[in-house]
Amino acid sequence: MRKEPLRVGFLGASTVARKAWWAIHRAGHRVTFIGCRDSGRGRELSRRLQEDIEADSETKVAGSGAQKPFVAPSIGSYMDVVRADNVDIVYISLPTSRRPAWIRACAEYGKHVVSEKPAASSTAELVECLHDMALKRLLFMDGTAFSHSQRLQDVCRAVTQLGGAVHINAHMSFAASPTFMASDIRLQPLLEPHGALGDLGWYCIRWILHIVNLALPTGVAGRVTDCDAQREEPGSDAADGTTISASPVGAGTTAAVSASQRARQKKVAPAAITGFEGYLEFTIPVFRSNDVAPAAAVESPATVTASFQCSFHDCHDQTVDIFCRDGNVTVHGALNPTAEDRPRFVVQRHTVAATPAAAAQEQSSAANAIKVYQVYERLEEQRNDVVYSTAPEEVDSTHQMEQLWRDVGDSLMRVGKGEPLIAKPDLAKKWSRLAYATQVVMDRVLEAAGRHALAANTSFATA
Repeated sequence: MRKEPLRVGFLGASTVARKAWWAIHRAGHRVTFIGCRDSGRGRELSRRLQEDIEADSETKVAGSGAQKPFVAPSIGSYMDVVRADNVDIVYISLPTSRRPAWIRACAEYGKHVVSEKPAASSTAELVECLHDMALKRLLFMDGTAFSHSQRLQDVCRAVTQLGGAVHINAHMSFAASPTFMASDIRLQPLLEPHGALGDLGWYCIRWILHIVNLALPTGVAGRVTDCDAQREEPGSDAADGTTISASPVGAGTTAAVSASQRARQKKVAPAAITGFEGYLEFTIPVFRSNDVAPAAAVESPATVTASFQCSFHDCHDQTVDIFCRDGNVTVHGALNPTAEDRPRFVVQRHTVAATPAAAAQEQSSAANAIKVYQVYERLEEQRNDVVYSTAPEEVDSTHQMEQLWRDVGDSLMRVGKGEPLIAKPDLAKKWSRLAYATQVVMDRVLEAAGRHALAANTSFATA
């Protein structure tokens, strides 16, 4: 049966919205409404996407592909989008601190939601949003594109074949320019309270959680490694010097204020997090056969440790290393595999054998054999295999986002003709759980970092 194309409304005309729109188009859906503070930005976004889409359509016609004509969306306020009859699902790319109120507004008006990450400033806020969405059988999904990639599934399968993870390390960073450090929204804690942790750190945590099958850690530690200086920030001033309400109640309305009032509205923001490292410990159930009944598997707990580092000050890197019982897996370009003809990862397999001395000892004394084996074991074979993604068309990060929007379509259904779109229960639970687990871990390592800083300051003061 042919899948029903979705009608998507945008809250925000940010840079990432253009990439999302392109993925939505390629997934067979259509953007029908743009809500933004500045209608000119909305029209400019529409114009640029029209050029891209029409150029893509011409290419497809030349290659006998299907042509998808561009239909210009309506432009209005945020609340216009939420209330619109021609919108099935809302894509939210507003700042993190603004997202929860709009997710709840979407739930009130029966709209499904795809939100950029993190979806909320805290786990408590996210839980409220997920509760409101679930009550009306609405889909919530965060915008972590690589969670929808075939390569991720292939990596998880390889880890299982290597006996399961023992330790995971994720490192993601880039060297931010002075312009980025001076003006990027990720350096404005009143809007993006988690800084680098909520950006690159979120991806590190999500990768780790996928490898451990979404188990929550039994132990966490965290430390802020770099932070930007404190600065004064306006709450949410528009480009024309007026202030716009961040809540749905005031959406689409503009209240003019004087320069002196705007000065009083300025807040001293906390220092932005620009570098962070975290440490996690998981207790994972492992099924192992026993000597008495090899066919009967018994469950025993295994400890898996993980670490991650994220920074706006280091070299460009997106690497995930997974150390397993029988080898290890390395994923380069773990977030955006744009430098490769096809996404790939490296599998290193180890075969370990005892030295001749250990083997002889094993024959003469079983009791001592274990000690000898542990001391004198040697690496018999090491293989390095480059494994390509099993999806040949998965050539870049745009495809990951395209697959995200295909998964959105697969997660919705109609019970009957003329009935509203509702979320499929199992898939709605899957995507909500992913967002929840990542938010929980992020909040816990940030809380642990606060305890670490307090202990360090107390120790320094009493020294």
